[in-house]
Amino acid sequence: MILPSLKMFLGTDRLSPPAQGLVHRFILLASLQTGLYLISSTFYVLFVLEYVGFMTLGALLAVSILLQAILD
Repeated sequence: MILPSLKMFLGTDRLSPPAQGLVHRFILLASLQTGLYLISSTFYVLFVLEYVGFMTLGALLAVSILLQAILD
């Protein structure tokens, strides 16, 4: 389920079996959430692209990336 090298890196190989199961479930749910977020972001960009066009979408993404760079 989880690679042995990842288990060693996270230190879960030294945990009790119930704690290992909890960590494995958390990693699975976090991966699933990230995957769903990436898919929904892709569909959101495609919807906005169809709605406003290439030029406006490019400007919106540029402003978004610029604001993220400033605020991070």
